[in-house]
Parts: sequence; structure tokens; C-alpha cells
Amino acid sequence: MIWRPLFSPRPIEIGTAFEIEQIQTSPWVASGGLFEAETAFQTALVTGALSTDAAKGSDAPFDPRIHALRPHRGQRETADALRALLAGSAIRASHLIDDKRIQDPYCLRCQPQVMGAVLDVLRQGAKTGQPIILYRAANNDPAEDFTVTHEGTVHEYYKAGLVSSGLNLHYSSLEAYQFEYAPNGAGSGLCMGVATTAGQGTPVSLQPCGNTARVLWVADTYDLSKGYVPLINGSDTNFSNPYVLNYQGNSYPTDMPRPQLTVHTLSKYSSGTVFNNQMWGFVKGVLP
Repeated sequence: MIWRPLFSPRPIEIGTAFEIEQIQTSPWVASGGLFEAETAFQTALVTGALSTDAAKGSDAPFDPRIHALRPHRGQRETADALRALLAGSAIRASHLIDDKRIQDPYCLRCQPQVMGAVLDVLRQGAKTGQPIILYRAANNDPAEDFTVTHEGTVHEYYKAGLVSSGLNLHYSSLEAYQFEYAPNGAGSGLCMGVATTAGQGTPVSLQPCGNTARVLWVADTYDLSKGYVPLINGSDTNFSNPYVLNYQGNSYPTDMPRPQLTVHTLSKYSSGTVFNNQMWGFVKGVLP
């Protein structure tokens, strides 16, 4: 599934991830991560799986029961990834029976322990307050991966005590979402949001996911246009002109430093339609 702006020429899909995307003449997506390091880690996972298969190694060291005994999230998720990459291998099937070897070399069987520690360190690079920017879309960059959590309407969040009565009064029937930064599909516990109550120009950054309206985004279908909607921040207190996800109109993604996404009062053309840089849409399913 992909969120993209009104002027997006085409969607970009990264695995099963959820992307925030804004496109002008080229595709751009929101990013919260460490580009080169995360891409290198993803490459290392594939290389490790290929090496294990080429050496006629076993996937038994990646059994989830082994890694569930240790309190290391990166180790468990690395084992899961390697096991998934080796699933269905004809080479593995060729030596399941009567293999005389006792175990694989250390460099193969201990990949989850070694690489998992690296993954845990990389996750520390995604810090609370890290800016959300736009970056050229790619189908191999885990720094662009976000997952979506949709748990109901604004009214349901209000009943749970997560949003204000004012937000509920104006938008009770609208759907609300959280977007978690999840490189390679691995959740970071950090979501796209604002550090303080939304106001004019408040920067959008990675914030702890969970029980706060500041990481909640409401799909404003009242201003629906051709399948695109503004995204209202859940901490909004300006209900006549709500604070919505915004890309700075005088900026371009190649600017240095990279322009940070902000929230801004909902802005409309004289025709009554919302500015393009505040309109977002979504596409479901596997995309070309």
C-alpha cells in the first residue's frame, strides 16, 4: 500500500511496506532512516542466504525456537529473514537426509547472532525526533519503509481516550491511521508524528508510536478529490482550518539540507480544492 500526493505520476511499491510518498516530476517518498547502512544490511541478508545455500548449509540454525530463548529482537528477526529467503530451496531439500556433517561452519550458522546485533545497532540510528523528509523512491531502500496501523474511526480513538472531544466532534466518522517506520518490515516503535501539539509549521518527525494523538493521522474525506485526501494530525485544535501533513511549497526534495515535512493549516485554491502538496492518496496491492 502506498500513500502519494495528488500529482503523483505512478506508485512505487517496496515489498509489503506502507510508504508516504510525494511526487513532482519524479517519484519521492518519505524517509526516516539511514540509507546506505540499511541497504547494506539488506544486501548482507541476501548474500548470507545465498552462501548458506551454495555451501549446502542447513536452515536448522534459523529455527525460531532457538532464537525465542534469547531476548534479542534483531537476532530473532534476522533468523526469520534468513529462513524465509531459504524457503523452498531445492538445494536444501537435496541434503535433508543422510547428511554426514555434524554442523555448518560458524560463519553460516551464527548469522542471526552476528547480524542481529548489527540490526539492533542500526535501529538505534532511528531516533525520536529524526526528521521525516522526501527522498527519491526506490524499490530496494528500506529507509523508505513504513507500515500502517488502522484501528478505526476518530470516534473509536476518542472512546479510547486518545483524541480530544473537539476532534471527535468534527471528524468522528473519519478513519485514522498510524505510520510506523519499519525498515525491511521490521518495526522500530517510532511513528510519523509531531513532538508537540500540531501548530503552523510544526516539524514532522519520528515519534514513539502508541497512546498519543500526535502520531495519529486522520484521512479528511470531507475534502476528498479524485481519490486524494489531506491527512489531519490527531492533535489538531484548529478545526476550521485543520493542521495537515504538508510539503513546503517553495521546496524541492533535492534541496540541501533536505526539506522536512511539516503540518500546516489546510489551504485551498479559489476553486475550493486543497493545495496539491497537502493531498495524499493510497494504492493497495503489489505494484509494478
